[in-house]
Amino acid sequence: MNIDYSKHLENKIKEDYMNISHGGRRFVFDIDGVIANQAKDNNYELAEPNIPMINIINKLYDMGNYIVLFTARGYVTGIDWSSVTKDQMSRWELKYHELHFGKPNADYYVDDRMLSLEMLYKYFG
Repeated sequence: MNIDYSKHLENKIKEDYMNISHGGRRFVFDIDGVIANQAKDNNYELAEPNIPMINIINKLYDMGNYIVLFTARGYVTGIDWSSVTKDQMSRWELKYHELHFGKPNADYYVDDRMLSLEMLYKYFG
């Protein structure tokens, strides 16, 4: 028996899209590499927004989904980047419910190393 896994995956993604578009899902987004570019030498004050991803996150928020941001900013250096980070999210007009400096529990993890960013752009961009 020959199973077309790509068709199965495509159908699963469409089903997930319908569930997501009805709201009520919890998304957790990494900041650096997803919402912002990777800052040179971890100087996060120089980070620039990823506008297409911010638009997707705001769309998910407006659909009624719960948006959590997470970051490891300052983990290695011990520098407190919380004020800079909150200011950036405000200036970039990113809609979210929570900001954590560590990975919280979630229904979905959206990270530059986990869930395909291309899929988010394809279905929500």
